[in-house]
Amino acid sequence: MQQDGIQAFLRSDLERLTSSYAGLLHLGNTELPQALHAALDAANIPHTLYLGGVSFIHKNLWLPYHMWVEIDLDGQTFTLDYRLRYLLQLYAIPCSKNYLDTQIPNGVFLPQEYPEVMYAGAPLDVPTIPVAQYEAMLTPIPHVPAFLRLKKVMTFAYDYEKSLELAETIEVYPRECWNNARRALKKHHKDILAGAYYVEGFIVGPAYQQPQAHGWIENIEGIVIDVTQAVKGHWEIDYFPGVRYSWEEMQTYPGTLPRTAPDNNVYQAAAAAAQEEINQHGL
Repeated sequence: MQQDGIQAFLRSDLERLTSSYAGLLHLGNTELPQALHAALDAANIPHTLYLGGVSFIHKNLWLPYHMWVEIDLDGQTFTLDYRLRYLLQLYAIPCSKNYLDTQIPNGVFLPQEYPEVMYAGAPLDVPTIPVAQYEAMLTPIPHVPAFLRLKKVMTFAYDYEKSLELAETIEVYPRECWNNARRALKKHHKDILAGAYYVEGFIVGPAYQQPQAHGWIENIEGIVIDVTQAVKGHWEIDYFPGVRYSWEEMQTYPGTLPRTAPDNNVYQAAAAAAQEEINQHGL
Protein backbone atom coordinates (compact mmCIF):
# COMPACT_ATOMS: atom_id res chain seq x y z
CA MET A 1 0.00 0.00 0.00
CA GLN A 2 1.30 3.48 -0.85
CA GLN A 3 2.13 5.91 1.93
CA ASP A 4 -0.80 8.20 1.10
CA GLY A 5 -3.13 5.22 1.31
CA ILE A 6 -1.80 4.27 4.74
CA GLN A 7 -2.29 7.84 5.96
CA ALA A 8 -5.84 7.92 4.62
CA PHE A 9 -6.65 4.64 6.35
CA LEU A 10 -5.23 5.74 9.66
CA ARG A 11 -6.95 9.08 9.41
CA SER A 12 -10.34 7.54 8.70
CA ASP A 13 -9.74 5.09 11.52
CA LEU A 14 -9.14 7.99 13.91
CA GLU A 15 -12.24 9.76 12.67
CA ARG A 16 -14.35 6.67 13.33
CA LEU A 17 -12.91 6.38 16.82
CA THR A 18 -13.35 10.03 17.80
CA SER A 19 -16.15 11.63 15.74
CA SER A 20 -18.91 10.57 18.14
CA TYR A 21 -17.40 12.89 20.77
CA ALA A 22 -18.10 15.98 18.68
CA GLY A 23 -21.77 16.06 19.67
CA LEU A 24 -21.09 16.01 23.42
CA LEU A 25 -21.65 19.74 23.77
CA HIS A 26 -21.72 19.54 27.56
CA LEU A 27 -17.96 18.99 27.32
CA GLY A 28 -16.14 22.29 26.86
CA ASN A 29 -12.96 23.06 24.99
CA THR A 30 -10.83 21.65 27.83
CA GLU A 31 -12.98 18.71 28.95
CA LEU A 32 -13.46 17.19 25.49
CA PRO A 33 -9.72 16.90 24.69
CA GLN A 34 -9.21 15.18 28.05
CA ALA A 35 -11.97 12.70 27.20
CA LEU A 36 -10.27 12.08 23.84
CA HIS A 37 -6.97 11.68 25.70
CA ALA A 38 -8.53 8.85 27.71
CA ALA A 39 -10.09 7.22 24.64
CA LEU A 40 -6.83 7.31 22.69
CA ASP A 41 -4.93 5.89 25.66
CA ALA A 42 -7.46 3.06 25.90
CA ALA A 43 -6.91 2.33 22.19
CA ASN A 44 -3.10 2.43 22.66
CA ILE A 45 -2.72 5.28 20.16
CA PRO A 46 0.29 7.51 20.96
CA HIS A 47 -0.68 11.17 21.08
CA THR A 48 0.05 14.48 22.81
CA LEU A 49 -2.38 16.81 24.57
CA TYR A 50 -1.71 20.53 24.00
CA LEU A 51 -2.73 23.73 25.77
CA GLY A 52 -2.33 27.07 24.04
CA GLY A 53 -4.23 29.30 21.67
CA VAL A 54 -5.43 29.63 18.10
CA SER A 55 -5.11 32.69 15.86
CA PHE A 56 -7.30 33.41 12.84
CA ILE A 57 -5.32 35.12 10.11
CA HIS A 58 -8.12 37.16 8.52
CA LYS A 59 -10.23 37.80 11.63
CA ASN A 60 -7.72 39.65 13.86
CA LEU A 61 -8.72 37.20 16.57
CA TRP A 62 -6.80 35.14 19.12
CA LEU A 63 -8.56 32.38 21.04
CA PRO A 64 -6.56 31.60 24.21
CA TYR A 65 -6.80 28.73 26.65
CA HIS A 66 -7.68 26.17 24.03
CA MET A 67 -6.84 22.46 24.14
CA TRP A 68 -6.31 19.98 21.33
CA VAL A 69 -4.62 16.68 20.53
CA GLU A 70 -1.77 15.99 18.12
CA ILE A 71 -0.99 12.56 16.67
CA ASP A 72 2.04 11.55 14.60
CA LEU A 73 1.22 9.24 11.70
CA ASP A 74 3.77 8.23 9.07
CA GLY A 75 5.97 11.25 9.67
CA GLN A 76 3.13 13.79 9.63
CA THR A 77 1.47 15.43 12.59
CA PHE A 78 -2.32 15.39 12.57
CA THR A 79 -4.37 17.70 14.80
CA LEU A 80 -7.55 16.51 16.51
CA ASP A 81 -9.97 19.31 17.39
CA TYR A 82 -13.77 19.05 17.52
CA ARG A 83 -14.40 22.36 19.30
CA LEU A 84 -12.86 25.21 17.30
CA ARG A 85 -15.71 25.64 14.83
CA TYR A 86 -18.26 25.39 17.63
CA LEU A 87 -16.46 28.01 19.71
CA LEU A 88 -16.50 30.53 16.86
CA GLN A 89 -20.27 30.17 16.69
CA LEU A 90 -20.54 30.41 20.49
CA TYR A 91 -18.44 33.59 20.44
CA ALA A 92 -20.88 35.05 17.88
CA ILE A 93 -17.91 35.85 15.64
CA PRO A 94 -19.32 37.30 12.39
CA CYS A 95 -18.42 34.82 9.67
CA SER A 96 -20.25 33.04 6.88
CA LYS A 97 -21.23 29.39 6.88
CA ASN A 98 -18.83 28.92 3.99
CA TYR A 99 -15.98 30.37 6.09
CA LEU A 100 -16.76 27.98 8.94
CA ASP A 101 -17.12 24.97 6.66
CA THR A 102 -14.08 25.57 4.47
CA GLN A 103 -11.59 27.61 6.54
CA ILE A 104 -12.06 26.32 10.09
CA PRO A 105 -11.03 22.74 10.89
CA ASN A 106 -13.25 20.26 12.68
CA GLY A 107 -12.08 16.74 13.46
CA VAL A 108 -8.84 15.10 12.30
CA PHE A 109 -6.73 17.23 9.95
CA LEU A 110 -3.29 18.32 8.85
CA PRO A 111 -2.43 21.93 9.79
CA GLN A 112 -1.45 22.80 6.19
CA GLU A 113 -5.00 21.98 5.09
CA TYR A 114 -6.26 25.03 7.00
CA PRO A 115 -3.84 27.96 6.55
CA GLU A 116 -6.43 30.36 8.02
CA VAL A 117 -5.74 29.11 11.56
CA MET A 118 -2.51 28.79 13.53
CA TYR A 119 -2.18 26.72 16.70
CA ALA A 120 0.48 27.69 19.25
CA GLY A 121 0.94 25.97 22.58
CA ALA A 122 2.85 23.59 24.77
CA PRO A 123 2.40 19.86 25.42
CA LEU A 124 0.64 18.81 28.61
CA ASP A 125 1.90 15.88 30.63
CA VAL A 126 -1.30 14.86 32.41
CA PRO A 127 -2.39 11.44 33.67
CA THR A 128 -5.31 9.71 32.03
CA ILE A 129 -8.53 10.31 33.94
CA PRO A 130 -9.92 7.30 35.85
CA VAL A 131 -12.42 5.09 34.02
CA ALA A 132 -15.31 6.04 36.30
CA GLN A 133 -14.68 9.75 35.80
CA TYR A 134 -14.29 9.24 32.05
CA GLU A 135 -17.63 7.44 31.83
CA ALA A 136 -19.29 10.14 33.92
CA MET A 137 -17.92 12.82 31.59
CA LEU A 138 -19.65 11.18 28.63
CA THR A 139 -23.07 11.49 30.28
CA PRO A 140 -24.72 14.75 29.13
CA ILE A 141 -25.85 17.13 31.84
CA PRO A 142 -29.46 18.17 31.11
CA HIS A 143 -30.38 21.81 30.72
CA VAL A 144 -26.88 23.31 30.81
CA PRO A 145 -27.46 27.08 30.52
CA ALA A 146 -25.97 28.72 27.44
CA PHE A 147 -24.26 31.19 29.79
CA LEU A 148 -22.23 28.42 31.42
CA ARG A 149 -21.09 27.15 28.03
CA LEU A 150 -20.18 30.68 26.99
CA LYS A 151 -18.25 31.35 30.17
CA LYS A 152 -16.05 28.32 29.52
CA VAL A 153 -14.51 30.08 26.54
CA MET A 154 -14.81 33.74 27.46
CA THR A 155 -13.28 34.01 30.94
CA PHE A 156 -9.64 33.29 31.66
CA ALA A 157 -7.21 32.76 34.49
CA TYR A 158 -5.84 35.94 36.08
CA ASP A 159 -2.29 35.76 37.46
CA TYR A 160 -2.50 38.32 40.26
CA GLU A 161 1.03 37.73 41.56
CA LYS A 162 2.67 38.06 38.14
CA SER A 163 0.56 41.13 37.40
CA LEU A 164 1.72 42.76 40.63
CA GLU A 165 5.32 41.89 39.82
CA LEU A 166 5.10 43.52 36.38
CA ALA A 167 3.28 46.54 37.80
CA GLU A 168 6.40 47.33 39.81
CA THR A 169 8.40 47.73 36.59
CA ILE A 170 6.22 50.46 35.03
CA GLU A 171 4.21 53.53 35.98
CA VAL A 172 0.62 52.46 36.70
CA TYR A 173 -1.98 55.22 36.83
CA PRO A 174 -5.58 55.04 38.09
CA ARG A 175 -8.35 55.08 35.48
CA GLU A 176 -5.80 54.39 32.71
CA CYS A 177 -6.15 50.63 32.36
CA TRP A 178 -5.67 50.67 28.56
CA ASN A 179 -2.53 52.79 28.71
CA ASN A 180 -1.20 50.80 31.66
CA ALA A 181 -1.59 47.60 29.66
CA ARG A 182 0.11 49.15 26.65
CA ARG A 183 3.02 50.34 28.81
CA ALA A 184 3.46 46.85 30.26
CA LEU A 185 3.48 45.27 26.82
CA LYS A 186 5.86 47.91 25.45
CA LYS A 187 8.36 47.28 28.23
CA HIS A 188 8.20 43.48 28.21
CA HIS A 189 7.22 42.46 24.64
CA LYS A 190 10.73 41.05 24.11
CA ASP A 191 10.96 39.06 27.34
CA ILE A 192 8.26 37.92 29.74
CA LEU A 193 5.40 39.13 27.51
CA ALA A 194 6.84 37.92 24.19
CA GLY A 195 3.95 36.90 21.95
CA ALA A 196 1.38 38.44 24.32
CA TYR A 197 -1.66 40.44 23.25
CA TYR A 198 -3.12 43.74 24.37
CA VAL A 199 -6.84 43.11 25.01
CA GLU A 200 -9.91 45.31 25.19
CA GLY A 201 -12.98 43.77 26.76
CA PHE A 202 -14.99 43.73 29.98
CA ILE A 203 -14.47 42.66 33.57
CA VAL A 204 -16.84 41.66 36.36
CA GLY A 205 -16.01 41.59 40.06
CA PRO A 206 -17.15 42.49 43.58
CA ALA A 207 -15.78 46.03 43.24
CA TYR A 208 -18.14 46.91 40.36
CA GLN A 209 -21.92 47.18 40.04
CA GLN A 210 -21.93 46.53 36.31
CA PRO A 211 -19.56 45.23 33.60
CA GLN A 212 -16.56 47.51 33.24
CA ALA A 213 -14.87 48.25 29.93
CA HIS A 214 -11.26 47.39 30.58
CA GLY A 215 -7.85 46.78 29.05
CA TRP A 216 -5.29 44.13 29.99
CA ILE A 217 -2.67 41.73 28.63
CA GLU A 218 -3.01 38.05 27.75
CA ASN A 219 0.24 36.15 27.54
CA ILE A 220 0.94 33.47 24.95
CA GLU A 221 -0.66 30.85 27.20
CA GLY A 222 -3.88 32.84 27.51
CA ILE A 223 -3.23 33.92 31.12
CA VAL A 224 -4.43 37.41 32.07
CA ILE A 225 -1.85 39.96 33.20
CA ASP A 226 -3.64 43.00 34.62
CA VAL A 227 -1.34 45.55 36.24
CA THR A 228 -4.19 48.01 36.88
CA GLN A 229 -6.31 45.63 38.96
CA ALA A 230 -3.24 44.19 40.69
CA VAL A 231 -2.20 47.62 42.00
CA LYS A 232 -5.74 48.10 43.32
CA GLY A 233 -5.46 44.80 45.19
CA HIS A 234 -8.32 43.29 43.17
CA TRP A 235 -7.94 39.59 42.46
CA GLU A 236 -11.53 38.24 42.32
CA ILE A 237 -12.17 39.20 38.68
CA ASP A 238 -13.76 37.52 35.68
CA TYR A 239 -12.44 38.60 32.27
CA PHE A 240 -14.47 38.71 29.07
CA PRO A 241 -12.08 39.52 26.19
CA GLY A 242 -13.32 41.41 23.18
CA VAL A 243 -10.63 42.29 20.65
CA ARG A 244 -6.94 41.39 20.84
CA TYR A 245 -4.04 43.31 19.31
CA SER A 246 -0.47 42.12 18.89
CA TRP A 247 2.47 44.30 19.88
CA GLU A 248 3.16 44.93 16.19
CA GLU A 249 -0.38 46.21 15.73
CA MET A 250 -0.09 48.44 18.78
CA GLN A 251 3.17 49.92 17.53
CA THR A 252 1.54 51.14 14.32
CA TYR A 253 -1.52 52.58 16.06
CA PRO A 254 -1.07 56.33 16.69
CA GLY A 255 -4.48 57.04 18.24
CA THR A 256 -5.82 57.11 21.78
CA LEU A 257 -7.08 54.12 23.73
CA PRO A 258 -9.37 52.27 23.81
CA ARG A 259 -9.12 51.66 20.08
CA THR A 260 -12.03 49.22 19.53
CA ALA A 261 -15.26 50.65 18.14
CA PRO A 262 -18.19 50.14 20.56
CA ASP A 263 -20.26 48.52 17.79
CA ASN A 264 -17.64 45.83 17.10
CA ASN A 265 -19.50 42.50 17.14
CA VAL A 266 -16.87 40.65 19.18
CA TYR A 267 -16.67 43.50 21.68
CA GLN A 268 -20.46 43.53 22.03
CA ALA A 269 -20.50 39.75 22.58
CA ALA A 270 -18.01 40.17 25.42
CA ALA A 271 -20.17 42.88 26.99
CA ALA A 272 -23.27 40.67 26.73
CA ALA A 273 -21.47 37.73 28.34
CA ALA A 274 -20.25 39.93 31.19
CA GLN A 275 -23.77 41.22 31.80
CA GLU A 276 -25.10 37.67 31.76
CA GLU A 277 -22.59 36.76 34.46
CA ILE A 278 -24.09 39.46 36.69
CA ASN A 279 -27.67 38.51 35.80
CA GLN A 280 -27.09 34.85 36.61
CA HIS A 281 -24.80 35.00 39.60
CA GLY A 282 -24.71 38.58 40.87
CA LEU A 283 -21.52 40.29 41.99
